Amino acid sequence: MLSTVKGRAFLRSGATLSFPNHKSPVVSIILVLYNKYYLTSECLQSIYLNVDYDACPYEIIIYDNGSFDETATLKTRIKNVKWIEDSKNSGFIEGVNNAFEHAGSELLLLLNNDTYVLNGSLERAVALIDADRTIGVVGAKLIFPTGLLQEAGSIIWNDGSCFGYCRDSSPEISEANFQRDVDYVSGAFFLTRTDLFRRFGMLDPIYKPAYYEETDYCTKLRSQQFRIVYDPFVEIIHAEFGSADKKSDSILRQQKNQVLFVKRHKSIAEKFEPSLRNVVKARYATSGRPKVLVVDDKIPHDYLGSGFPRSRTLIGELSKSDFDLTFVPTNDVAQEWSAVRQTLDVRIEVIFGLNGDAIVDHLKERKGYYDAIVVSRPHNMVRIRRAIEQGVIDRRSTYIIYDAEALFTHRDVLQSKVEGIHIDQRTVDSLVEAEINISKDADLILSVSDAELGFFRKYGKDTMLLGHALVPEPTSRPFSERKDLLFVGSLADSNTPNTDSVLWFLREVFPVIRRRVPDCRLHLVGDVKSKAVRELATSGVVLHGRVDDIEPIYDACKIFIAPTRFAAGIPHKVHEAAAHGLPCVTTILLANQLGWKDEVELLCSDDPSAFADRCLTLYRSESVWRTVRENALRAVARDCSPESFASTVGILSGQIRKAYHDKE
Repeated sequence: MLSTVKGRAFLRSGATLSFPNHKSPVVSIILVLYNKYYLTSECLQSIYLNVDYDACPYEIIIYDNGSFDETATLKTRIKNVKWIEDSKNSGFIEGVNNAFEHAGSELLLLLNNDTYVLNGSLERAVALIDADRTIGVVGAKLIFPTGLLQEAGSIIWNDGSCFGYCRDSSPEISEANFQRDVDYVSGAFFLTRTDLFRRFGMLDPIYKPAYYEETDYCTKLRSQQFRIVYDPFVEIIHAEFGSADKKSDSILRQQKNQVLFVKRHKSIAEKFEPSLRNVVKARYATSGRPKVLVVDDKIPHDYLGSGFPRSRTLIGELSKSDFDLTFVPTNDVAQEWSAVRQTLDVRIEVIFGLNGDAIVDHLKERKGYYDAIVVSRPHNMVRIRRAIEQGVIDRRSTYIIYDAEALFTHRDVLQSKVEGIHIDQRTVDSLVEAEINISKDADLILSVSDAELGFFRKYGKDTMLLGHALVPEPTSRPFSERKDLLFVGSLADSNTPNTDSVLWFLREVFPVIRRRVPDCRLHLVGDVKSKAVRELATSGVVLHGRVDDIEPIYDACKIFIAPTRFAAGIPHKVHEAAAHGLPCVTTILLANQLGWKDEVELLCSDDPSAFADRCLTLYRSESVWRTVRENALRAVARDCSPESFASTVGILSGQIRKAYHDKE
C-alpha cells in the first residue's frame, strides 16, 4: 500500500477477482466502505493472494455505504462475495452491525478497506482464537505504508485516552515482537467470535458513526474475563485514516467518543496515568503478574549445547507460569523472529542489542520494573551485582536466582592440566570460593548436579537441584543396519571443551579406529568454525554443519563419542544421545559427572588407545551394544525426568510469586 497504483490498475485492466465459494466458511470478513474504490480493490487483492483458502475458508461481506465513485464498477469485477448496498452513508458502526446479520461463520473479522493483509496473517489469527476459548479478540501488528509501526496493541489510560504501543518504531523492534494480552486492539483488523459479538451487543451505536467502538467492545469482554490478544505474526499494512473523508473530523469524533467511553466504563479509573514512564507496565492488560527477567548469553537453541538446551527448558517451564517474561541474551546478534520463536515461546519478550554491560543500562531504563531476575553464567551475574552496587536494582524488592549451570572453575582447572599447567589445591579452593562468591547477592541458586550443589551449600547458600529434562525416544534401526560414529556440538575456533575433544579424538583415537575398520566414518554435527578441525577432517570425516532434524543421523549411526577432557556441570550431549538410543563412549570425567559406570551405561577411558578399543568393542559386539543402550535409556529416564524438572521449576515459580506478594 505504498501507493494506490495497484488498486487503480486492477480496475483499468478489466480483470476480475473470483473468490472461492465455500458452503461452510470458518470466518466471515466484513468490509465497510464509502468511495475510495482503489483502497477496496487493493485490500481484496491482498485477501485473494495472501490467505490460504484451503487452510482458512472464508466469506467476504462488503457493506457499501452509498459510494458514488467507481466502486460500482469494482463490484462488477468481484465474484462470490456478499455485496450489500446502503442508499446513504450510515457510518462504520451501523455498517458493521447490518453486515453482521449476513455472516454465516463462527468467527468474524472486521477489516478496514484501507488495509493490506500480509501472507499467513489471517490463518495465524484464526488458529490462535480457535485454540483458546478464553480469547475474545485477536489483533494485528499494524504497519503504516511508510514501513513504520502504527501500533503493536493499544493501551487505555485512566482518562480514557488511548496509546498505540511502539507507534512510529520499526516493526522489527523487540518490544513489538512478542504476544501479550492488551487493553484493546484496533478495529482495522479485529477478529472475534460471532457468538460473543452478538452476546455483547455488537458495536455500540452510541459511538456512531465511528471511533471507540472497538475500545468499548474489548473493555466489555475483558470485564467478563475474555482475553484481548495482540500477536506479532499477524501483520497488516494500514493507511491510517485512509478511508476517512477528513483526518481532522476523525480526531474530533475520537475526542467526543472518549468522553462517552469514560462515562460508560468507570473501571478505567484504576488504570495507569497517561505518561511515557508508565508505558512498559501499561502495555500488559493483565495485572498482578510478576515481571521476570531472564539473562543468558544467547538464544538457547539446542544446537548450541553448552548448557543452552537446559536453559531453553527452564525458560519454557517459566513461561507456563503467570509471569510476564523478558529474555535478554548478552552475547548474541539479532535473529529472524521466526527462528527465535522456534526456540522461545512467542509470549516472551526477547530484547536484542544489550550485549555485555549494556544489560545494566537496560535495568536503569526499567528501574523498578522487574520483580525477579534469573541469571545464568558468572559474567552475567557479575553484571547484575554491578547493577545492585549502583542502586539500579533494589534488593529489597527484587528476587534474584542465579542458575549455576556449572562451576566453571573446575573446567578451567582441568583445561590448565590438559595444557600442562599445574595449579595447586589451595589455589583451586580459592578460585572456587571466588566463583561461588559471585552469587552472594542471589536469593536462590540452581545447580545442575549433586556434586556442585554440595559446593554451594558448603558456603551456606540456599540451593535447588535442577538437572536436565529428556524423554527417552530411541531410534528404531537395528544394530546390523547401523554404521559410523557421531559427535554433536559447535566447534569454535578457540580451545573450547568441544573443539579440544574433537581435535584430540582426530589426532589420537580416530586413526587407530580407521586402521582396524577402514570404512568407519565420523559424523560431526554442528557449526565447525575451527580451522584446525577442518584441516584434520579429511578422509572418513563428514561435516554436516548445523542440521534442523538430527534424528535421522542418530538413527543411522552406531556409536556416540564424547571425548571431553575438561568440562563442568552435566554433559547434556551424552544424555541426549543416550535418549536417542545411541550407546556412548566418553572420558572418565564425563562418566563421573553423570554418575554412570563403565561397561554399564557407557564405556569410558582417558587413554587414546583404550578409547579406541572401547569404540571398537561397541562397534563390533551387538550384545554389548544392546546392553549399554538399554542401561543408558533407563538411566536417562531416571536422571532426566521432565516431570521432576517441571516440578522443581514449579517450586521455583512459587517462590517468585511468594516474594512478589510479600513485597506487595
